[in-house]
Amino acid sequence: MILRNSPRMSSRRQYNMRPAEDTQEALLDATPRQALLPWAALACLGAANAAEAVEVLCASYLLKGLKGAPARAAVSSGVYAGMLVGGVGGGLLGDAKGRARSICLAMLLAFVGGVGAALSGSVGTMACWRVVAGAGVGGATPPLFALASELSNGPARGRGVAFVASHWMVGSLFAAVLAKATLSTNIEVDFSSYDGVWRRYAFICALPSLGVAVLFCFRRNLDRGSSSRSAMELDFPPAEKRLLAIMACTFFGLYFGYYGLSTWIAVLVDSAGIGDAYTVAIYYALATLPGNVVGFLLIDRIGRRRLLAGAMGLSACFGVLLVATLAVAPDSIRSTLAVAAALLVNASTTAGFAALDALAAESFCTKRKATAVGLLCAVGRVASIGAQVVNASLSKSPPLLVAVTASLMALGAASVFALPPPAAEEATVDAARGEPIV
Repeated sequence: MILRNSPRMSSRRQYNMRPAEDTQEALLDATPRQALLPWAALACLGAANAAEAVEVLCASYLLKGLKGAPARAAVSSGVYAGMLVGGVGGGLLGDAKGRARSICLAMLLAFVGGVGAALSGSVGTMACWRVVAGAGVGGATPPLFALASELSNGPARGRGVAFVASHWMVGSLFAAVLAKATLSTNIEVDFSSYDGVWRRYAFICALPSLGVAVLFCFRRNLDRGSSSRSAMELDFPPAEKRLLAIMACTFFGLYFGYYGLSTWIAVLVDSAGIGDAYTVAIYYALATLPGNVVGFLLIDRIGRRRLLAGAMGLSACFGVLLVATLAVAPDSIRSTLAVAAALLVNASTTAGFAALDALAAESFCTKRKATAVGLLCAVGRVASIGAQVVNASLSKSPPLLVAVTASLMALGAASVFALPPPAAEEATVDAARGEPIV
């Protein structure tokens, strides 16, 4: 069955159809050539998401070389502080000037921040440049997923968003493999020398952002396939305000849990003594593969809310298993069980992110879409910053660190049940046109 829009239907309605639960439909309309072009565009968006992952997670492999909890907290939280500001600004810019242009400028800023961090002469300078890099990464996220939802047409639109979200695994795997290949297990971040291996690692991790900026410089026509250049309208109607409040709780829990564990996985493994930190980090990155597959297959079949609640609930349960393993498991099986539990946490969280990204991008009208995603991401960045500060103080006690993380994720999973059911979603309307938007 092929969905067609009437000539009188606006471009906004064309790309903001209500999500359907039937995955038997094709993702995109029309001929094979027409179907190929949006997939290529989605691949470009996926490359941007992968570059974001590299820039965000590369610092996690340098934390072991920093001395003292304050230094670790400053460097690890710097990128999230920048993402907090960049997310709001990127959302506003994406709604006003177009998604593709905003992504290009944001990724260029991320590259500048990454290079600056690689050339830093002190912890303070490095933390400041990480803020700049974070502003770029955060500024790219809202227009990225807004554009993904607009380019993915049809009742299986969630798969398009899930496809873009899955590229985070590519970036996290790149950062982990590069760390394994270049960094030593007893790494020391020495700011007095400009010949350190850690500087080359940080510089290489900044290059994907530059590549994506160049790519989007030549792919500015992506906006022509979306409705992203409509006039901004920041007056959220009551229904959308309620959605913002509820989804903010979900964002807080999921971001605290995911970024809390992913940023500190190398330190956590090292403190717990459960194996080589870089090897475990590679396994941790690979664990997102089954999560991405599950998210892609189920997001349109069972719906965003069910997938999100189930994934976050499972992640919290696996977090409890990880706590028990680190605290009471016998030494003979402790390492194996701990690594397995950590991988299960990452896999289930990844599936939840696919649903969360799609839900956030589809729940608001086009005029406010990127702005709404930016505000929600800003809440997530606050949670991410809080996770870095909390984890820095708890890094000597891995069971307690994971327990706090699992608790926040459980609260986030519970908030999903407060979201309106699909029937209620249809009542959410665009105030300017009086039409259903989700």
